[in-house]
Amino acid sequence: MSEAPYTALLAGALLCASQTIQRDTEQAWLMAAGGALGVSATLRSSGVLGIPPLMVWACARPGASACQRCGSAAAVVSGAMLP
Repeated sequence: MSEAPYTALLAGALLCASQTIQRDTEQAWLMAAGGALGVSATLRSSGVLGIPPLMVWACARPGASACQRCGSAAAVVSGAMLP
């Protein structure tokens, strides 16, 4: 019964993460992606496994300083902890 909402949340997290590629408001989009993964973890425990890869992806931006990379990872984690 929870497959449809879980899949929608995963798709929403991927959509939010993809919005950070060409945007200036990437912290908000990363927080939204983390939040979607956090909510998906309440439906299925395997949703937690999507948070570390999203953090690594957010930190792997070329041309970002170390402070910006840490901020990106913090945005993902803080979004995931909200639910």
